Amino acid sequence: TIAQHLFTTQNIMSGVQIPEGKREEFQDLQNRFLRFRQQFAQVNAQIQINERDKRRHELTLADIEGLGSDRVVYSALGKIFIRRPMTELQDSEKAAVSKCGKDVDTLSVS
Repeated sequence: TIAQHLFTTQNIMSGVQIPEGKREEFQDLQNRFLRFRQQFAQVNAQIQINERDKRRHELTLADIEGLGSDRVVYSALGKIFIRRPMTELQDSEKAAVSKCGKDVDTLSVS
């Protein structure tokens, strides 16, 4: 993967002597590399969070779709639960699944 290649490149460069004139340029490139590596880690973490949330919403949606339309359902709002119509809860879960999927796609491209 890209991350493995970057880490390997950094290990190889650790023993190389840099000419005096290129030292500042090398340090600048090294700082940019570290920033990119941090951004890469942050994006990966965001992707994992969105995938986990998407899966949670899919499981919730599957559970409530198995219930009858006449069942009473509640949605968490902070520390309380609010009674909601079944169709409204299904629509909000479908929207959440869609949003998480789009977020993962967007993050995967960047």
